[in-house]
Amino acid sequence: MKRRALIALLRSGGAFAAAFGLACTALRQVVPLEGVAIIREKLDWFAAHRDEFDTLFIGSSRVYHQIVPSLFDRMARERGISTHSFNLGVDRLFVPEDGYYCEQVLRLKPRRLRWVFVEVSVNRIPEQRFENPPLRSIFWRDWKRTSLVIGSYFDPLRERGWSERAHRAAAVLPDMTFHLLCYMERFVSYGRGELMLRTTLENFPGYAPQALIGPNLDGCIPLYGPMQPRMAEKYRLKKAAMALHPIERRTGERFDREDFRDIAEAVSKAGAQLVFILSPQLSEAAVIPEIKGASVLNFSDIREWPVLFEEENRIDLVHLNSAGSEIYTRAIVDKWLESMRSASRQ
Repeated sequence: MKRRALIALLRSGGAFAAAFGLACTALRQVVPLEGVAIIREKLDWFAAHRDEFDTLFIGSSRVYHQIVPSLFDRMARERGISTHSFNLGVDRLFVPEDGYYCEQVLRLKPRRLRWVFVEVSVNRIPEQRFENPPLRSIFWRDWKRTSLVIGSYFDPLRERGWSERAHRAAAVLPDMTFHLLCYMERFVSYGRGELMLRTTLENFPGYAPQALIGPNLDGCIPLYGPMQPRMAEKYRLKKAAMALHPIERRTGERFDREDFRDIAEAVSKAGAQLVFILSPQLSEAAVIPEIKGASVLNFSDIREWPVLFEEENRIDLVHLNSAGSEIYTRAIVDKWLESMRSASRQ
């Protein structure tokens, strides 16, 4: 009797697990987890127009609000290069989410793609734990990125003994648990029920999704206005301190290098040329990717690009305003074409 009950229990458990797994798989097909508002709307719009573009810009708000594709195309055309570009930047796109996002963009297989500009992020995903993590904290957590994040806690201890590693593991256990839970919630299709409801509601009259593509339909929304007085005072102090010391150049930690390699592999598979960009922001160090075949355009040095750090061209510590964005976009075109000419002479 007990044996029959155990067999029945195992069968029921197996049937539940199989049904649950099939449901999760079906939900991933019906409603992709890239349904995070800004991610979804940008990807959806780009998917519908992907074969119109040969040049893409991918990165954080320092791409989204600062690189103007319509101006880039006009400047490139005036210099003899024909491009049709689109800005796929999104706010708060940090390592390693940027690598996952880049892969999702390139899986759409734009047929005319030739160049992909990717920002080198100086930020990582914030180590903030949530009782109920937002979808944005979950959608990118495949096992490759999850293991990379967890492994980064122990990278500084690679040459240390097991005792120190054990102490470190105990100290970061809550963080590691959070990352693993986010990975598990992604696997079980967390948040897709809400997303399916919202997708259905979009079919009703009166639903108006947030405009994220920009006034010129090129993906860029510039930031307008001068820097506020309190921010300006803070900026002047930071700028004065940075001007006294040369910026330190680094190749990045393993965490960064793995992310660079993932991005380079995705761009290579798409048959395009990779160009890394370091944005103009006040930082003590610049991480310079060392990827064979990829160009690097570095605008992070205040002494080399003083105009990009002038107060009238900024809106805060890390962002340019609309006037600064135009200067920055023109500088990108000139430096990019210069790098191509230099490469052709070698």
